[in-house]
Amino acid sequence: MKTLVKYLFYLSIFLFIISLTQKTFCLEPANCEDTLPGYFLIVIGILGIVFGGACLCWLANPFILVAWLSFKNIKISFFFSLLAVIGSGSFLLFKEMIANEGGTYSKIIHYHAGYWFWLSSMLIMLIANIIRLYLTKNRNK
Repeated sequence: MKTLVKYLFYLSIFLFIISLTQKTFCLEPANCEDTLPGYFLIVIGILGIVFGGACLCWLANPFILVAWLSFKNIKISFFFSLLAVIGSGSFLLFKEMIANEGGTYSKIIHYHAGYWFWLSSMLIMLIANIIRLYLTKNRNK
């Protein structure tokens, strides 16, 4: 099981890196072929936090980073991976988001592979931590 957990840990990081190379989501009325890749959004996403709403989901990035960096501490890693899943998954609840620096909002009309890789990365890290918690709990019995 420890090998599986380690595999899931590295898979989480790998999927996150893949997500950075892919298109993320499409806003109306843009041409969905011109969608920004994940690496661009990770850089400018922090600026969107001041606008709130769907841009707050960007906080899933530092949460997953803390989960990875604190992997040796099961409880901290679990907590931050859970926050990352909540943050990244909550993006699906938003119907629109800020589209430009002028404060214009646009409807979210499509989620590309980059978003799904990003979300999967965080879910897999959470699963790895759940397995670790389960193993730790059963070892102490």
